[in-house]
Amino acid sequence: MRRIALLVPALLLASSAGAQSVAAPELVVNGAGVVSINPDNATLNVAVVTRASTAAEASRLNADRMQRLLSALRSAGVPDAALITAGFNVGQERDALGRMSPSDAPLVYAARNGLQVSLTDLSRIGTLIDLALGNGATDIGGITYASSREGEARRAALAIAIRSARQSAEAAATAADKVLGPVLEIAVDQPNIYAPLVERGTIESAPPIATAVMPGDISVRATARVRFALLPRER
Repeated sequence: MRRIALLVPALLLASSAGAQSVAAPELVVNGAGVVSINPDNATLNVAVVTRASTAAEASRLNADRMQRLLSALRSAGVPDAALITAGFNVGQERDALGRMSPSDAPLVYAARNGLQVSLTDLSRIGTLIDLALGNGATDIGGITYASSREGEARRAALAIAIRSARQSAEAAATAADKVLGPVLEIAVDQPNIYAPLVERGTIESAPPIATAVMPGDISVRATARVRFALLPRER
């Protein structure tokens, strides 16, 4: 009996070790998906910059100009809910490298008031740019486009990415003389949205010719990493 009791654990250990040494084959592939959609809203960045010998005077001049700009936008049908102050600052003016004026130069103070204008009628962007520049705005900071369908596009791009991963996995399994098994794991990256952006300085307005702005498509990209089981091919 003692000899049997000693042998049984040894056999169990050997069997367990043998089972652990054989790992089921797996296949890991990446897939990508891209969906393009049309923008249906935009944000126009406008700013009023004024300069004076004192900070108070620069701020006062800026307030006058901004009130004129806001009145013009409201008269054009832009609601207050679509107007957001993006930033306001007053300080001694600096050069392009951030340096103060020389000590013997007259002090110049600059006041800057940034305004974001939200639009859903993209055909009005050029008109509102001209309106802003003609009513106190001194700087057009750019246009950012977006779409209310971005969530839908994210899901569609993700579905394409996973289908692409499966197609690649099926091709790899066939080449390896295996059969693609079930999905073991899916890792999804955060979808990226590439919206057209009109940069500052690329918009020109020279009345009476209206500013022309042509929005482009928004690209939504998603990637997925999928792990499959690989099964032996039946003979």
